[in-house]
Amino acid sequence: MENKYFTPDIEDLYVGYKLEIKGKHDTNWQPVVLGKDAIWHKFTNLENLGQVMEQLRVPYLTKEQIEAEGWEYEKEIKTVQCYDKENIFIAYSEKTHRMLIRKHNNETWKTIYFGRCKDINAFRKIIKLLEI
Repeated sequence: MENKYFTPDIEDLYVGYKLEIKGKHDTNWQPVVLGKDAIWHKFTNLENLGQVMEQLRVPYLTKEQIEAEGWEYEKEIKTVQCYDKENIFIAYSEKTHRMLIRKHNNETWKTIYFGRCKDINAFRKIIKLLEI
């Protein structure tokens, strides 16, 4: 993968969002979990919004992050990584950031999600919304 990070959209930020922020006086990126008083004060002035967003980045979702959430790596088919947990199957492409989630119900597989999933924040939100 050429680029391992992306700049989040401001409307995607929320308390608990994991990202990296560049320090004011150095070029090091520091991991941050947005809290209720984290960097929100910087967004009160719209003139600073573009500058602030340039100092934020989010790593794309990785195999290691999915496994850390309790999913067991099963196999790779071409460029798609496959995981499972109980009666649920996930196929994820790090290249396209597309995810397919299927649930096994009485001898059949039902697709319960197909779409983009760029980072750990989106992954956790999808899993939570699907009540997996």
